[in-house]
Amino acid sequence: MAIVKPVLRAFGYAQVIEFYVEWLGFQVNWEHKPEDASFYMQLSLGDIVLHLSAHHGDASPGGKLYVDQFEGLEAYHHILIDKQYK
Repeated sequence: MAIVKPVLRAFGYAQVIEFYVEWLGFQVNWEHKPEDASFYMQLSLGDIVLHLSAHHGDASPGGKLYVDQFEGLEAYHHILIDKQYK
């Protein structure tokens, strides 16, 4: 079967780093961030791979994802709560 990599809309590079990387613990695998232009990047956390785009029309705000069979979810939840994200 194919691998699905959802594209999510992002509005600010700094906010993406703060939320996805610093709080949720994703890694930036690669990014396309030209000067004075919209960015596009791939993030991953274990087997979860997301694409984030600031390009108008790439994705709609308010989309949802479901992650099934997240091993260690309760421990991950405790890590996030301990970080006390605003």
